[in-house]
Amino acid sequence: MLMKDPDVEFAGYTVPHPSEPQMNVRVQVHPGTTTDAAVEKALDNISAACDHAQRLKSARRAFGCLGRVRVWLRSSF
Repeated sequence: MLMKDPDVEFAGYTVPHPSEPQMNVRVQVHPGTTTDAAVEKALDNISAACDHAQRLKSARRAFGCLGRVRVWLRSSF
């Protein structure tokens, strides 16, 4: 989601060592915006996508769909 933002010029991450709970994130944005704003927007978009997926799962469960019928809900993002 971060790289889909037109204000983001570069985004990447590294994991120094698999056994350590650390991740280094590098974000470079175009002038006029901040990295904090870009990351927050990306996290909001990820949260909205997860909420949408949860609504789809709940709707399928409510209607008893087992993969044969698709239920499309209008998303807000």
